[in-house]
Amino acid sequence: MQSTDSLNRIFIYGTLIPGQQRWKYLAEFVAATEPDTTAGLLYDTHLDYPAARFDATNSIQQLIHGQLITIHRERLDDCLVLLDEVESVVTGLYHRVVIETGSGHHAWSYQYGKGIDDLELIESGSWLDHVNQ
Repeated sequence: MQSTDSLNRIFIYGTLIPGQQRWKYLAEFVAATEPDTTAGLLYDTHLDYPAARFDATNSIQQLIHGQLITIHRERLDDCLVLLDEVESVVTGLYHRVVIETGSGHHAWSYQYGKGIDDLELIESGSWLDHVNQ
């Protein structure tokens, strides 16, 4: 796996996706975007944003559908600082982790840091499909 110092991709799966309410925080940093997936479980928090748990054990068969975002390298540090704030990393709501996507890329993503017992599993693995039902 490449060093995280040079990791300039982010896998997004919810309100950061283009057209969603938090895209505005990410848009200025983006060099490219493409659909992608990763193994894990996606949940509805019922707070207008999803929560993801990624598969670190290679035992989850479900996929999370989202976008693989490439960030301009010279803007990467600024982007990650802003996203850590937006995703409430300091308070532990989310944790920035490295995941592997279905296309074989390593990317940063944000994993939910609280309990999932009261959350609703999104069977499709797609936040956009879920909110557009």
